[in-house]
Amino acid sequence: MRTLIDYLKELDERAADQVFCHFLERGEDRPVTFREVLRRGFAYAESYRRRGLDQGDVVVIILEHSDDLFYAFVGAMLAGGVPTMMAPATEKQDPALYWRAQQQLFQRIGAKLLVTYPDNVPEISRIAASSATTIITPDDVPAESVERRFPRVESDDVAFLQFSSGTTGLKKGVALRHRAVIKQIESYAQCLGIGDDDRIVSWLPLYHDMGLIACFILPLLRRIPVVMMDPFEWVCDPKSLFRAIESYRGSFVWLPNFAFNHLCQTVPPDGDYD
Repeated sequence: MRTLIDYLKELDERAADQVFCHFLERGEDRPVTFREVLRRGFAYAESYRRRGLDQGDVVVIILEHSDDLFYAFVGAMLAGGVPTMMAPATEKQDPALYWRAQQQLFQRIGAKLLVTYPDNVPEISRIAASSATTIITPDDVPAESVERRFPRVESDDVAFLQFSSGTTGLKKGVALRHRAVIKQIESYAQCLGIGDDDRIVSWLPLYHDMGLIACFILPLLRRIPVVMMDPFEWVCDPKSLFRAIESYRGSFVWLPNFAFNHLCQTVPPDGDYD
């Protein structure tokens, strides 16, 4: 049985110069190729190993909307680690409750490394002090890696962790193995008839299970371009989703129910979109 690492090797060999993601931010389109995902992923992997990451160690990623989300996650897998995405704090949350829950999670997971943005470092340093978790930021990661090596993993090894939203209590985690992820992606793509000419448009955050699997892992493994929007920009300007689907000829978009409601309530019905 194949692993996600086998798919990454194929990307390195066959699809390096193809665009993986049109990363949209503040009206700008920053194309990211598969080569860039792997190049920066290897740089993250080297940084992780230099800080003591061993095979199977957990890497927690708490980043705002940025392409470093891709690189940090792929880099953890390339280093033989187990990545997991978690939501950054927002203005709608009680900071005390948020950080208390994060502290419990860090201790429960036993995270070896945590990747976050600089503004988060002081608070995370405080709550992670008792869990022996090393903190790094994207600024600590070099642009290039000295070495490019793929880890040896088995199909029954854990590929990454996926956590629930935590809206009704402490986040619940599930360990997803390489075998299960690949089986899901292959059956899902076949059922939906996803082909080489398709394109995914998404504003879903990558710590969301639908965003992570359908809008990151699936296009990465199936070599399908994805148009990635900032969730908060979309909430403030719901029409931007329709514009992106129209401009980039999107053929797939995943939305939870509240998003359909948001679009119905905020986008004028006289809008004209293809």
